[in-house]
Amino acid sequence: MQPPPPGRARGRSRVLLVGPSGERRARLASHLEHAGDGASPFDLVTVSAPAARTELSDARPDCVVLVDASGERALLSTLAREHPSLPVVHFSEKPVDHDAITAHVDAASESALALLTARLEATLATARAERFERTTRALADTTTDATATVDDSGVFREVSTAFAALVGRDPTALRGTSLETVYGPLPSAPLAVVSGDAERWHGPLTMTNDGTALEREHTFVELDDGTVACFVHPTPGPAELETLRDESSMLNSMLAGLPLSLYAKDTEGRHLRASREQVTPPLETPDGTTLSEPDDLVGLTDFDIYLPNLAEESYADDRRVIETETPVLEKVEQYRTPVNEIRWTLTSKVPWRGPDGEVRGLVGATTDITAKKRHEQEIERQRQRLEEFASVVAHDLRNPLNVARGYVQLATETDDLSALGDVEESLERMEHLIEDVLTLARQGNSVLEPEPVSLRATVEAAWEQVSTADATLQIADDTHFLADQGRLCQLLENLLRNAVEHGSTSPRSHARENAVEHAGETVTVTVEPLENGFGFALEDDGPGIPEDKRERVLESGYTTSSEGTGFGLAIVSQIVDAHGWEIEVTESDSGGARFEISGVETPV
Repeated sequence: MQPPPPGRARGRSRVLLVGPSGERRARLASHLEHAGDGASPFDLVTVSAPAARTELSDARPDCVVLVDASGERALLSTLAREHPSLPVVHFSEKPVDHDAITAHVDAASESALALLTARLEATLATARAERFERTTRALADTTTDATATVDDSGVFREVSTAFAALVGRDPTALRGTSLETVYGPLPSAPLAVVSGDAERWHGPLTMTNDGTALEREHTFVELDDGTVACFVHPTPGPAELETLRDESSMLNSMLAGLPLSLYAKDTEGRHLRASREQVTPPLETPDGTTLSEPDDLVGLTDFDIYLPNLAEESYADDRRVIETETPVLEKVEQYRTPVNEIRWTLTSKVPWRGPDGEVRGLVGATTDITAKKRHEQEIERQRQRLEEFASVVAHDLRNPLNVARGYVQLATETDDLSALGDVEESLERMEHLIEDVLTLARQGNSVLEPEPVSLRATVEAAWEQVSTADATLQIADDTHFLADQGRLCQLLENLLRNAVEHGSTSPRSHARENAVEHAGETVTVTVEPLENGFGFALEDDGPGIPEDKRERVLESGYTTSSEGTGFGLAIVSQIVDAHGWEIEVTESDSGGARFEISGVETPV
């Protein structure tokens, strides 16, 4: 805002008298200056027409008195074009028709000077009222700050809605009251602006809202019409600012140090703040972008950050929290990472409300519970293994033991030692049962050393450990993934033995005892990667597994052979679970058995 023109008294209007020099202009100026000492004071500046244009900019008059404008068309055009709202009173014997002229006073009238004074005072009063209205409306409607205007006695003239809301009052009720209603006794510096001894002041003031102190930065500035504008800025005062700094530092410490994924989102699900934990380790987005800093998440939605299977569910929860204002508490979520690793999280989200109580978005906390879930699964598997062990001891081992006792008793009573051959067979079956049960019990479901492995190399190594008879092995292609080398080799050995025995009736072996079915003399076993790159399959061209038995063949103790232990494929299932993979039993193109293992994690 420009300062008042030099020599202009605060609250007084300025009149520009334009006319040719001479007795008439001097007499008119003397009369108006004398009138200026009356009830409607104004300052008078007298200039000739050629100097008027410069003075219009320098003096910034509130009204122009133009003496005999008949020869001043250029000046009138300037007034109409550059100062369309400036009132112009024409004082002359002859009226002039022009858009720039607001009123005409007949200079030939006997009461011409009195009429001019009255017209001038009325014009100035109207101009002041219009200017005040424009100023207060602009302050109230166009600024985001809370604003008010006060007169030189410290009384509120206009009050914006935002200003009134800060102090918990109605704007109409505040108009006409003293500044002390809101501020109490003002310090001397802002009071100097109100009283007219200073043009501007900026600093903190404490406002009162129903007994509660609210410190804010203020600006008091003098306006041209003699009032003072009071701006209340959103910036807190020093004391409140210090409190906000403390709160901000506490929040920053939590976001930087706690082992939790903390975040705030707006109503569109876009991240506003995020903790360090959320990008530890760095996130890789579906489009391949690496997010390693909390600020990298700002402005992004879950669809920008995560795979669709996780993003869709998370976004649906966001909408529910924001739209229904209902929190989501301790929700367990399972998802796959871009490298196909299964992980679990525990998430809570609550509405984030602004000072006005309206929902601005949500705040949430997510913690990784993968280790906990895997431990729970391991405990459950151990329980199942104990039950399986008890079942074997109670039933499967008792049967061959009873058979052996019967043959021993028979040999003792008859002295026929040929029965002892059947005893040896029963003891051999018991040995196989014990070996398989110990494998389940000792190795459990833990994967000790996952490392990058080659499918081709591991299959070839496993094939060497199997009595393959006339079976044929085909490896369609190679792939690499993370696995415990030893346990993967055992998995493949058991599947290969089952495939060989499934399609061959060659001489007896341990693998044959675990076979699901038996068929012809030879079998071809094929191993190949899955099309999506996250797994492999092993199939044969034997008679296959009936559809109604495919879910049961992986259960402990299930076998269709009187000589089988039923634990070979159960061990396969256990190793699959230990890696966090999945296994599906289906049918090969040739009608044989096909085992698909999916969900493997590829090396980074």
